[in-house]
Amino acid sequence: MAPKATFDAVDDFDGNYVPRDLRPEQTKEDLLRERIYSFRQGALLPAAGIFDMFRDILGTLYAHIAASRQWRRLTTLATSRVNDWSS
Repeated sequence: MAPKATFDAVDDFDGNYVPRDLRPEQTKEDLLRERIYSFRQGALLPAAGIFDMFRDILGTLYAHIAASRQWRRLTTLATSRVNDWSS
């Protein structure tokens, strides 16, 4: 059987992935701010390795961003406590 001449894209992201991963009272935008979706199905070697490396890089960046935000919150909290005590 020959492959089709055209590719029919189907948007199954909103119907399958978003409802599965949303927490109660979370918006789709909130979900996408904190989660990385990587769709490499169908990628052939050697390109699949590139997708995996890109996913790893993004995961590392997201981890550092989240840690940085947490550090800023703790620093702000500590600074405000010190200012309260010194007043």
